[in-house]
Amino acid sequence: MTKVSDYQRTYNRINLSMSIERTYTSYFRNSIILFSLGLTVLGLTKQGEKEKMVLGLSLILGGITLGYVAVKEYYEKINLIKEEKYDIYPKNVSNTIYIVGSILIIFTVLFIIRLVNMNNEHNLFKFY
Repeated sequence: MTKVSDYQRTYNRINLSMSIERTYTSYFRNSIILFSLGLTVLGLTKQGEKEKMVLGLSLILGGITLGYVAVKEYYEKINLIKEEKYDIYPKNVSNTIYIVGSILIIFTVLFIIRLVNMNNEHNLFKFY
């Protein structure tokens, strides 16, 4: 095993923490976008349109959840770097993939509901 110099160790530590911060800002930016999109959908929704209200609320909830998980994971990973526990670091699976997957499932269900309602109104597809 080769001995890693202090310079290389410091460089790796800074590089890893910078990559964590880039990931954090990306997730947090996405959470702000989801939250803002939800507010926009709610703002443009008329009173009788329940589907759009559910979509807007789902977007807001998804944005808040994604922001919370991004902050939580950021601080967990930064603490691992501070404590120099690099052997634990790769074993932590990101929870963000579960949130993104849940948001995609919600969007898919809302899309199918909207498609069925549009089909009932306009007879776009004929199912026998």
